[in-house]
Amino acid sequence: MLFVLDGWPFALIVLSRRGLAVALPYARARLPVAFVGAAASLGSYGIALWAMTRAPVATVAALRETSVLFAALLGSWFLKEAFTTRRAVGTGVILAG
Repeated sequence: MLFVLDGWPFALIVLSRRGLAVALPYARARLPVAFVGAAASLGSYGIALWAMTRAPVATVAALRETSVLFAALLGSWFLKEAFTTRRAVGTGVILAG
């Protein structure tokens, strides 16, 4: 249900701030990318569920959380995002857990 209900609050905020005349063409132009992202998200969730049938749940959950670290590193390296103090603290908290 999270996959179905998760995006509605964000969509309502965008519609209230930008209006339908701006939001609809923008969404239409990016529909293929949205479908790829949705399929990737659903696939990753399915893989995590499958992994939990093969290994202890705690191990899979911890491994899944390390993806946040890889996202931070890839964002800094590949997308040239700033690795701020806030991001470093978040990374440290994940590593401590």
